[in-house]
Amino acid sequence: MSDAARIVKENAAAKDPHDVEAVFHPDGYRETAGSGVRQATGEGGLSAEQASRFVGEWSRLWTAPSYDACRPLLHDDVVGRWPGFERPLRGADAYAGQVARVAELVPDIHLWPTAHATEGELLFISWEGTGTVGGRALDLYGIDRFRLRDGRVAESVIAYDLARIASAGSAPVGERAHQPA
Repeated sequence: MSDAARIVKENAAAKDPHDVEAVFHPDGYRETAGSGVRQATGEGGLSAEQASRFVGEWSRLWTAPSYDACRPLLHDDVVGRWPGFERPLRGADAYAGQVARVAELVPDIHLWPTAHATEGELLFISWEGTGTVGGRALDLYGIDRFRLRDGRVAESVIAYDLARIASAGSAPVGERAHQPA
């Protein structure tokens, strides 16, 4: 019996759920045996240089967002979870298209990073920004979480106050913005 199989078996029999042993993976994660929970160990993740390089590319994108500026940052099979969408956007064309639609809705949008952090292959960017929606100037803020592969986005989760943007203007946002009238 392998060590991992032994640990899973012993953990299944443990009476105290905190009395479990972790399995360390060569890809830089540890998994609490049998739980499916993966945590970065600090090994095998993004380097500070890789993170800083991507944060710089992200910053340039949100200085003048467009389809063409976004597309090179993405893997063809990227999955993006955006506020206002019931299902993830799949594929680089759909993702870059959403960035272009945000730029149409908020033509003077400008975002800048306020901090970033990494955990394993994940990069978190907190950001602030400004833009005008429906003639109303807004201060924007949010957090983006990226899973990078070869320096490009393979998956993202984007969090910002969609209701605040929607209430500022009459234009629909999210999926409603893309449906024919």
